[in-house]
Amino acid sequence: MAALLKGYMRSSLILRVTIALLLGVVVGLLGGESVATWLGPVGDLLLRLLTFLIVPIVLFTLMVGVNQSTVGGVGRVGQKVLLYYLASSAFAIVVGLSVASLLNPGSGMTLDDSASFSVPENPGLVDVLLNIVPNNIVGALADQNLLGIIFTALVFGVALMKVRQSETHGKSAERLY
Repeated sequence: MAALLKGYMRSSLILRVTIALLLGVVVGLLGGESVATWLGPVGDLLLRLLTFLIVPIVLFTLMVGVNQSTVGGVGRVGQKVLLYYLASSAFAIVVGLSVASLLNPGSGMTLDDSASFSVPENPGLVDVLLNIVPNNIVGALADQNLLGIIFTALVFGVALMKVRQSETHGKSAERLY
């Protein structure tokens, strides 16, 4: 058993995740609803831990990533990321529209006369761009506003990079880095 555990721990992460996924499916199929109810809090804990880690991982990864380059390098990477984001968004839109036109979701559905819905107002481009910059850094972190966190990380990362390059405060900034 110890050799099996040792081999498992030395294996790649993707293999361990796949084994865990398969074991979860087997336990779910064999155990049924009672095991799902019993293991529910463990799954909730895992999701809470992942949510707990998202903000610091995004914040510090971007700050360190910015500091491993120059300002020009960050700009070039930013352009590539923006192009990738636009291309993947366009691809997702094309796939979504294609699937919707082929499958016709909602066809045949009728609403009761008493049912109503309201269409939310479409924010303009200026509002979307302004919402990238958070009003409050702590609020952006608490609300898990990822665009605000990314903006904050980039601003602090570039500021830290500039301070690290200065002669007067370079040593202090290097310690902070």
